Amino acid sequence: MINTTRTSARQIAKQYTLTNKLAETDNALASINEAIMRDFKINILGFL
Repeated sequence: MINTTRTSARQIAKQYTLTNKLAETDNALASINEAIMRDFKINILGFL
C-alpha cells in the first residue's frame, strides 16, 4: 500500500513538472510569435 502511494506521488510530481515545462514552452513560443509579428508589421510599414 505504501509503495503504491509513493509511486503515485512520484507520478503526480512528474506530471506536474511536465505540465509546468509545457506551460513554459507555450509561453516562450507565444513570446517568439509576438516578436515575429511585431517585426513583420514594422517591416511591412517600412516597405509601404
